[in-house]
Amino acid sequence: MEKALFRTLCVVLLLLTSTVFSQNGETITGTLLYHNISPMGNVNVNLHNSSGDVVATTITDFNGNYSFPNVTSGEYSITFQTSSPAGGVTLNDAYLIMLHIFGMYPSWTELQELASDVNGSGNVNWSDYIFILVSYLNQGNQFPIGPWVFAPVSFTAGARSGPISSGGSSSGDANGNFVPTKTSEYLVQEDYFENEITSSTRELSMSVSSPDQFLIGGMHLVMNVPQGLTVNSVESPIENIHYAILGQELRITWMEDITRNGFLMDSQIPMFTVNASIDQPSAEKRTFALDISPESHFISNNGDMLSGVHLTLPSVNLVLEEPVALIAYPNPFYDRAVIEMNAPDEGNLTVLLYDNAGRLIREIDNGIIPGGSHTSTIDGTSLAPGTYFYKVSYEGTEVFVKTGTIIKSK
Repeated sequence: MEKALFRTLCVVLLLLTSTVFSQNGETITGTLLYHNISPMGNVNVNLHNSSGDVVATTITDFNGNYSFPNVTSGEYSITFQTSSPAGGVTLNDAYLIMLHIFGMYPSWTELQELASDVNGSGNVNWSDYIFILVSYLNQGNQFPIGPWVFAPVSFTAGARSGPISSGGSSSGDANGNFVPTKTSEYLVQEDYFENEITSSTRELSMSVSSPDQFLIGGMHLVMNVPQGLTVNSVESPIENIHYAILGQELRITWMEDITRNGFLMDSQIPMFTVNASIDQPSAEKRTFALDISPESHFISNNGDMLSGVHLTLPSVNLVLEEPVALIAYPNPFYDRAVIEMNAPDEGNLTVLLYDNAGRLIREIDNGIIPGGSHTSTIDGTSLAPGTYFYKVSYEGTEVFVKTGTIIKSK
């Protein structure tokens, strides 16, 4: 009886000891900083045991601080997650990566290495540079490593002292300068009105320039293209310019090579010209204007961000002439009449003649005609005097149907 009671007391004492130990384990504290400088708040923090299982979770406060109480002895690791929008990737980041690859950036940090390895290959190379410059900035593709990166953290509870300092970064942000931007920080948009254009075609050119004269080492412009306008090409005096058309978004990117010669912008020369076409023709006056997105920016030939660059964007009023000019003469006519038209390009033409009762009495023309002037002849020698109606249908790059009245005299 006494032995049984002794064993029971030992078990109870062991349980009490274990409970006290777990409740009085070590409190692990840490701080998460953006590029080891700015606090990162509202980030999920996960504590993993040596098997990789999540044993506790918390969230960083406004100052980037977090803590895990009652952590028993052992090996642990910490991971971070956030759904906050990433960003801040500019030409300056690609420029710094280029310097790093050439060995010209000696203060390169571990977190910069982590943030710049955007394709997840394990090291920073030209593939990462090209991905940022072309695939991300110009074409709008996302980074394979995801929007955020965090430096790995591991520690031994019970064998350490002091808080844990760890860092995170928006992927691709090599300079660690992620700040939600506004257009006014980098660019000042100045709209101007071009003379009203009257045209028989749907083609339209819009030139973008700057009233300033300055040296640039790169530009990344995201432009919103108005509905009803399709961009066909971009021309620029700057060599090796890249552009991508993503729906109603036009992305233009260029950066100077390591020579750092830059490109001198002249107020008399457009930076680039956007060649576009109107989706649907209309005889009514329509206004088209380009608009700059906030992420647009320029860098100097030394790779620094340029602020307050003035851009002049056109606003164009366009009035389309009739796509197919048409006239019938003489009217009235005696023995024959001519329907003359000017087609914009090659297309299928059908000309039909109806009597006053609306009955089709003659097919005058039907077939493919080249662009330019074309005539169809109405032989009226066998027609009774009276009023007739003609219908002209043309299908080329434009679709055109027009009806008219012509009179056969006595």
